[in-house]
Amino acid sequence: MTGKEKIIEIIEFYLSTDEKTTLETYSITSETLHRYKRSYQKVKDSDIGLIEKIKNNFTKSELKALAKQKTPKPTNKVYKIDCDHTFKYLVFSDSHIGSRFFVEDAFNGMIDYAAQQKCDFAICPGDITEGMSNRAGHVYELTHIGYTKQKEEAIRLLSKWKKPLYCISGNHDNWYMKSSGAAIVQDICNDIENAEYVGCGWTINHDEGDIEIHGIKHKLWHGIDGASYALSYRPQKIVESFTGGEKPHVLIAGHDHKSYFFDVRNVLCIGAGCMSKQSTFMRGKRLSVMRGFWIIEESIGKVKGVPTITKFKTEWIPFR
Repeated sequence: MTGKEKIIEIIEFYLSTDEKTTLETYSITSETLHRYKRSYQKVKDSDIGLIEKIKNNFTKSELKALAKQKTPKPTNKVYKIDCDHTFKYLVFSDSHIGSRFFVEDAFNGMIDYAAQQKCDFAICPGDITEGMSNRAGHVYELTHIGYTKQKEEAIRLLSKWKKPLYCISGNHDNWYMKSSGAAIVQDICNDIENAEYVGCGWTINHDEGDIEIHGIKHKLWHGIDGASYALSYRPQKIVESFTGGEKPHVLIAGHDHKSYFFDVRNVLCIGAGCMSKQSTFMRGKRLSVMRGFWIIEESIGKVKGVPTITKFKTEWIPFR
């Protein structure tokens, strides 16, 4: 074995285990190991320091999960739902599972009520998990710390819903994407048989997705914009941003924790509200929250051969 081969073997063993195990296995000192690291970087053109930081920030199980991830590629796929021409569905958003502001009793009550109403499916436009940011003090607001714990808790809770579930990711979910390339909402949906990730993955911050039902396009939207003083302002600006031919029939928006229903330029706009209490961060920014969920009953027919929404009945269920 040449000197280079020995260095490569020892450092790659170190990267797959830890320093203590490497020193004991190869009977070398810490100084020798650090010297080998510098040589390895020259031979393999590798940034060991960056790799070490990643190793120190995650458990072995988290690292295995992250190693499987690939950044989602943008897609124009439209998910088509096959159901009756009159149907009911649950809309909820911004549950922030993993945060101490998430309310499990309210979430369970929502699942039970939607089941009683015989909803055919559920829609969630993002921020299923709380994520982990670099904001000072954020870690103290978490009940479940890290990718693995939040993913497992989200799977436990969402699995209570037995009908189809269609989701996109939000900015909180995408903190894992920015820090380590982990697509947590996709992973959650992959582990729940009746769940489908319908996001387009346009950017690392914003996600949106399209669902088509009998020719009627429903757009799920999260966004990274801030809250506006007038509730109608945000849906107006979102609808105005669509280029010709891209307007949906129904817009279902998360992110701002606001509940509303407006008809904007023939687009029926639903503000999905939130399933979490006001956080200290939001209170500090003087941002109110509207907690609750929607039950929507929709009918689709045709007028002169063109698919048309003939009924759109909304029921807002608040919780305090």
